Amino acid sequence: MLKEIKAYFLYTKFRDALKKSMEVNTMVNWKTTLGAFVTLLAGILPLLGLQITGEVQAALITVGVFIIGIFAKDSNVTGGTKQQ
Repeated sequence: MLKEIKAYFLYTKFRDALKKSMEVNTMVNWKTTLGAFVTLLAGILPLLGLQITGEVQAALITVGVFIIGIFAKDSNVTGGTKQQ
């Protein structure tokens, strides 16, 4: 019962944060959001009662960070025309 309460609490916090970020238009690149979601799964799945190994958790984190790293860019850089 306690696991279900924690899982529901985490779900509602995530849902509210997602709604808030969509309202202020901070989620402009769906690919980096996907990377963050994959990384989030590594921490959320065990809380939901799904048993995953440490290797699977590490793989989810690695893939998520890799996706973020590939698609992230500085918000004010437009291909080299802006001075750093």
